[in-house]
Amino acid sequence: MKSVYQFLGLSYHQLSFYRNSNIGSYSPISDDLRSKLKAFYRAYNQELEKYLGMEFDWE
Repeated sequence: MKSVYQFLGLSYHQLSFYRNSNIGSYSPISDDLRSKLKAFYRAYNQELEKYLGMEFDWE
């Protein structure tokens, strides 16, 4: 949450409770589909990282 506050330009304060919203249960995807999605989004993810000036662990 601290990075979200910082991104939004808000002062950080610790909340005593974080409520989970939109909790779902999803079936796992196949390794083949995961590989196809990673390959498809790789260029977009790299462009986003370059734009934001930060790297993400997309694995």
